[in-house]
Amino acid sequence: MENDKKTKVFVERELNDDVEGEYDADGFFNTPNGSFWDPDGVYFNREGYDKHGGYYDENTQEYVPGKGWDEINNCYKDEYNDDYDDEYGSDHDDLDDDGFGDIDLDKIQDEEKLLLSKNMNDIEKINEDPTKIVHHIEVEVDDLKDKNEEKKEDAKDEPKEEPKKEEPPKEPKKKSKLAMLLDEMDKENKEKEKKEKEKKEKGKKKDSKH
Repeated sequence: MENDKKTKVFVERELNDDVEGEYDADGFFNTPNGSFWDPDGVYFNREGYDKHGGYYDENTQEYVPGKGWDEINNCYKDEYNDDYDDEYGSDHDDLDDDGFGDIDLDKIQDEEKLLLSKNMNDIEKINEDPTKIVHHIEVEVDDLKDKNEEKKEDAKDEPKEEPKKEEPPKEPKKKSKLAMLLDEMDKENKEKEKKEKEKKEKGKKKDSKH
């Protein structure tokens, strides 16, 4: 008589607002039935295992990896391939276990030959009719000439500022003879007044001595 064996299937759950539970001090979200999510958002069932069979050691609280753990990349191989799918697409059946596939050298060489033949065709066209490239250069030169002429015309239309004339320094006005005579008389009067004051001061000093 055969015994019916039931195979347990791991059911992945997503953490959302509808899930009952709370976070602990270490960042784990624990539910009432014993399942939880670790700080990285990985789901563990009520037995404490994730979908790979990994679990947290009760004594050390360190994660113990399950089947398919890649020690070099520090992750599971299927997770590595999922990341590769997100970035490069899922068409990488030829990839090895290290994530690198065989290089199709024939395809690369064909692409290089196609590019080379295209360049050679361009060179042959120029050799057959070199006037084409000469004509192209002449057109560019004519365009530059036209632009320079337009700039010159625009410069002509702009009003030119005339340079300011420097005014010569003003010469001092010459005094008339009458003014000069009055100045001399004024000087003489001032000298007389000065002499009279000196005489008076000397007379006062003599009187004070007597």
